[in-house]
Amino acid sequence: MIVRFIILLVFSVLIAIFAIQNSSAVEISVIFAKYSVSQAVVILVSAAAGAIIVTILATINQFKLQLKIKKLSKDMDKSEKLNTTLQTKINELAQAQKEEVIKEPELINEESDEIKHGEENCWM
Repeated sequence: MIVRFIILLVFSVLIAIFAIQNSSAVEISVIFAKYSVSQAVVILVSAAAGAIIVTILATINQFKLQLKIKKLSKDMDKSEKLNTTLQTKINELAQAQKEEVIKEPELINEESDEIKHGEENCWM
């Protein structure tokens, strides 16, 4: 920020020096009117008009960027919520799968017990 200010200050001083060195009167035609004005005034007014135009365009660009940042932030929030929801579902499914894996050996043990009891009853 300070470097930008220093560059702007140096540029302004150079424009002022240039304007002072070229201070002779010039004739300016604006639409149908003609004016006799110092060349230094023309240079300074032109530089000021250019600075104003650049400032306006930069402000418009900054506003557009702020809108884009706001939209992207909303999109990111939605994506994070979706990610959290999906991660919760993944965890639930993984937990359910673990519970099924644990239940399967129990079922196998129960089935083998039934088979053993069935065989014992068969022989008796």
